Amino acid sequence: QQQQQQQQAPHQQCPQQHPRPRSAERCLSARSEVMMDKLLDFERQFEEIDASTAAISEAFSCGQFAASQARDELAQLEATLDRLQCEGVDSIDTYELGSGQEQARSLRKILTRRA
Repeated sequence: QQQQQQQQAPHQQCPQQHPRPRSAERCLSARSEVMMDKLLDFERQFEEIDASTAAISEAFSCGQFAASQARDELAQLEATLDRLQCEGVDSIDTYELGSGQEQARSLRKILTRRA
């Protein structure tokens, strides 16, 4: 059941606890925590790109953007997305992680598919 919870919410560090437990016992090693923090930041950036894409689409649909302006805005977002994928998500190595390896791999795969 715990494994199932981790698969459903790979970005959570500790099931049924706060994302960063303050006690001496931790679900993730310090190194795994750093990698998960980076991946979660990348996930946040992906969400911002998704929101911007939706806003551009809406502005174009409502006539607030000309086709050329929408194209230019979307091209900039695409460049940002490519940079985030190549310099961000792809730069995360999970093979050396112990406690958070599966969670990090899972989130990294999700982000790669989103890109």
